[in-house]
Amino acid sequence: MSLKLLFVNASLTDGGSERAMSLVAQTLATRGHDVTMALVREKESTYPIDPSVLIAQFRYRARGKIGKSLERVRQLRSAIKSRDYDYVVCYMWDLNITTLIASLGLRKRVIVSERAFPGTSTRSRLTRLLEDLSYRLAFRIVYQTRDAQAFCPPKLMSRSVVVPNMVEAREADAYKGERHKRVVSIGRLGAQKNFPLLLRSFARFIETNPEWTLEIYGRGALENELRALADELGIRDSVVFAGYVDDIADRIRTAGMFVLSSDFEGISNAMSEAMALGLPVVCTDCPVGGASLLIDDRVSGLLVPVRDEDAMTAAMLDVGTDPVLAKTISNGAQASVARFTPERVASIWEKGVLC
Repeated sequence: MSLKLLFVNASLTDGGSERAMSLVAQTLATRGHDVTMALVREKESTYPIDPSVLIAQFRYRARGKIGKSLERVRQLRSAIKSRDYDYVVCYMWDLNITTLIASLGLRKRVIVSERAFPGTSTRSRLTRLLEDLSYRLAFRIVYQTRDAQAFCPPKLMSRSVVVPNMVEAREADAYKGERHKRVVSIGRLGAQKNFPLLLRSFARFIETNPEWTLEIYGRGALENELRALADELGIRDSVVFAGYVDDIADRIRTAGMFVLSSDFEGISNAMSEAMALGLPVVCTDCPVGGASLLIDDRVSGLLVPVRDEDAMTAAMLDVGTDPVLAKTISNGAQASVARFTPERVASIWEKGVLC
């Protein structure tokens, strides 16, 4: 049965939540559902989207933070009322709250989706209180992993469901040749990704492997600090801050390894897509279990403890100096993410969430 669906997110820019939502929305649209995507922040779109998905880009007259927030609620409420949607699906904790408030009294089935670590200390007590109160209005609460679902309030657990991220895993995209001596990493240049750990570990790695380089793809508030750290570590000439690029798969597919140094993640799109390309992956085993869901240690990647520089350096050395191990986890990575194709995950949405 075809459903009318409204997806709500910030934008279609370089964020993991945005990427995850765009894949779900367009996959469901190609399966015959009527899909609209409301983008509540005025940003340039960088993610491509299937033309079958209708885009509603919000624009604001208000300039102050409070005025814009109130206008956002009004526009969201108007968008929700504009059509007879069967479900409203929102991503990101702040927009979950905003969408639930905007839908008050409209008798709409609103599905909220937690995208990262519900237990992160960056959420204030007020935020947690608002979540506890507003989530009672949700029809479903979607988590990416069982570990994340454990943070669901006990009274709402019956409304919760676990749905992993979709991974676009095309065998033709994987690289089969000799890999280049490049470490690559992707992510917003913010505290969560802990790029200082990667830089320090890489500095130790190239003491015995000076021919390797590090490429960091992404942009963010900490770029200048990270550049300064690279200078301090004496690795400036071996590190490239590549910014945001549209053709990321083409840029990284021949690399020798992908490294993710995050303190916490949901299921990292960057990591899963690197695995789909067959890159040997080193990743912190961070909350809430997204990495361990995809990675069987030394079978489909290497897992290291969070913030452990010694372990991160040792894992990078293992991959960089042991071609048999690198090939093993490369093959294992592709097999692992094949479990999460868009078609399989869309079926979970249809049978376990939109029902």
